[in-house]
Amino acid sequence: MVRSKLLNKVFFVFFVSFFFQQFWLVNIGTPLKPYMLLVILIAPVLFLLPKIKIYSPKLLILPFLFFVYMLFSFYQATNFNLVMVRFIGITLLIVAYLILVISSKHITLESFYIFIKKFSYIYLALSLGYYFIGVAGLLLFGMELDGDRKLFGLYMEGVLPRLRGGADSPNNFVLLLLLLNVGYLVSASTLNKKVSSIIMLASALCLLLTISVTGYVAYALLIATISLRKVKYLLGLITVLTLLMVVLAFSYFQFEWLQQIINARADRVSSGSGRSDLFAYILQLISKQPFFGFGLAQVREFLVGFHGRDLQSAHNSFLEVFFEGGVLALLLFILCWIMLVLKMVSSKVPVYIKLILLSYIGGLFLISMANMMVYVELMVLNLFALIFYCRLVEVYIGNKTTLVVSK
Repeated sequence: MVRSKLLNKVFFVFFVSFFFQQFWLVNIGTPLKPYMLLVILIAPVLFLLPKIKIYSPKLLILPFLFFVYMLFSFYQATNFNLVMVRFIGITLLIVAYLILVISSKHITLESFYIFIKKFSYIYLALSLGYYFIGVAGLLLFGMELDGDRKLFGLYMEGVLPRLRGGADSPNNFVLLLLLLNVGYLVSASTLNKKVSSIIMLASALCLLLTISVTGYVAYALLIATISLRKVKYLLGLITVLTLLMVVLAFSYFQFEWLQQIINARADRVSSGSGRSDLFAYILQLISKQPFFGFGLAQVREFLVGFHGRDLQSAHNSFLEVFFEGGVLALLLFILCWIMLVLKMVSSKVPVYIKLILLSYIGGLFLISMANMMVYVELMVLNLFALIFYCRLVEVYIGNKTTLVVSK
């Protein structure tokens, strides 16, 4: 009993640490984020506990093979410093995943629902507060943005005041918000709990303030799924969207600052936020070495000075994998996504929950098409969450069925 309570506390603390990724401690070639520090502190103790069992579904075999293959692509690399940093990063991510799996063993759907509901209130309030502190600091107190155009929970992209909350970018915040909302919806729906309007409205406001078109599209899948459950949800969604469009259209012609924001976002959307030129350049490079790629973590070597900027990634997970590991790496990566879908389709959960989880995968896929999501902690966290949510529901349904049969 004491051990299970300790593991539960470790899980909740470690889970929360991923949501505050911008608060890194020191920079040692890569920022030392809260989850990294906890990996260093927790792993030596956790892995020494006797009779540790790791829940490892068969679908994780493919991701394991993918990462092993990518690690062995180092022989193609020209910058081995980048390879070493990436190697350490992948090792930390694997250990982080194992900690999440081991510490979540005794978590029940009921306890997770209580946690995720309370944490949603707190995190959404902090994210909005931290964003408006950044806006106030910039507009009212003359504070300056840092070198990355960030200030507290604010990220300025030209004239666009985008919310990033506790994450290090608006798109990463969308990933955290998606994970949080899906976890809350899955647990509340399975337990037949009323969904909090405050959480949903606060989430909608946060999503709106990220000004992330990718995030909007990813959420459209989830919203469409939720709307399917009841006709009143669908009618309510149509009404809200109609009112929002009317207010937005009216405001557009009344406020010049809003015109600048919408026009700037529209311009970036039309060019894929500048990604179309980047993707064309990456594909041109891939054509020169398509079979074995250019080696692990090498894409940034080829993007130095691209359009006057030193880019860190290809902003597309599939293209980056193709560039670094070649055709086989891309094939393994695609198979990972297919296996994930098949796992959800074959899972023993209610159809509505299954649709939510499939829309979750769809959202992650869309975000992966516009961002580099392969070697980052939020992809590992979302992969864990997807399998974890499914398992929580399966165990709850199984226990409920067993209880009914025994009676």
